[in-house]
Amino acid sequence: MPPVTRPASTPPRSASGRPSVARATAPAKGVGTPAARAAEAPKASTWPDADEVGDKLRDFGQKAIHLLRWPTGAPMKGTAERRILEDPPAANEWTKRAMDAAATALAADAPKAETALARLPEADRNRYRAILKALDPWAGRSLQLMLLRGDLPGAPALRGGQTTLTLLHAALGQPLVADLDRRQFLNEVVVELEQPIRVEQREKGTCVATTAQILLMRQHPAEFVRLALGLASPVGQVVLAGGRTASREPDWQATNDGLRTTVARLIQPAFMEVASPLGYDNTRDKARLGPLPLPGGLTSWASASLNAQLQGEPWRSRMATRWNRDELVDEVKRLIRQGHGPVPASVVWESGGGHQIQIEAIAEGRVTYLNPWGQREQMSESAFRTDMLAIEHPRSR
Repeated sequence: MPPVTRPASTPPRSASGRPSVARATAPAKGVGTPAARAAEAPKASTWPDADEVGDKLRDFGQKAIHLLRWPTGAPMKGTAERRILEDPPAANEWTKRAMDAAATALAADAPKAETALARLPEADRNRYRAILKALDPWAGRSLQLMLLRGDLPGAPALRGGQTTLTLLHAALGQPLVADLDRRQFLNEVVVELEQPIRVEQREKGTCVATTAQILLMRQHPAEFVRLALGLASPVGQVVLAGGRTASREPDWQATNDGLRTTVARLIQPAFMEVASPLGYDNTRDKARLGPLPLPGGLTSWASASLNAQLQGEPWRSRMATRWNRDELVDEVKRLIRQGHGPVPASVVWESGGGHQIQIEAIAEGRVTYLNPWGQREQMSESAFRTDMLAIEHPRSR
């Protein structure tokens, strides 16, 4: 779905919700004589360029969506008054104070970690110590917390059968794509894996891909590490659990994204490409129809298709209408109650655009969810019921 307006504390966006990017202007050539400047001036054209056509299509699509929303019962703009519960720093936003605090905690819990390690096979103990040695203290603390919680060595990946610990250890020696800093990459993987709330879409319209990334990290962490390593490899390709191949985007290092982590730059554009039937241009943050750029973002159906590929089982999208909202809210409650959450859901946001979130709990009239801006938030159950556009979940549940 297209990016939507963030709170004032986050990087600014334009009124349309697109990133507000200052563009540098090259000095005029031929400065000195009007004739020289005129010779350098571009020729006027009566034909609109591809971006202009894409913008017109986007505007038309937004108007069409507003018309189509009447049978869904969804409002033109979101009604939710959101409350931020947690907003931790991203994995690439550590400070010296945070690093020092992590080092202190790492040392304080070292005896507990040794006790936990004693319960593992010797090979896994050696892997853990080798990984810990390669990490900065902040990431080392995250690895230690995963060990103390019992998350290591972890369940096997959906393909290949390797555990989280085995795959993290493999990252120490696996060849990587040129210009990828191994230590930074491994630090970010571990920090985000220990606390997926830190994962952010930043200034890209990749809320669906980011939500799918977070869900995979929470439910199948080893599988996520396997995909990250595949995309970070020199070949830059990896077969998903559903059978399709995900590929690293040629422009994965584009910096007009509000400083996403290296891991997010590898994962999110690749997931967008998998889910978009028209392909995806990471730099422009738009789908493609040949040379024509179209509005970015993904639909609820694309979200279901992407999650099916990532998790290796069929998924379904259920669109909200005027007549089934209570039923869908009850369905989300049932899925969470039976241990099948979190549940991806698309909602109308304050700007009027759609946004993908991940429902964790509905209790006492409040909905708790992860926003792929790196935040855990709440809204009222009544606002969620009103603003809901669709939910997605595995067909078998």
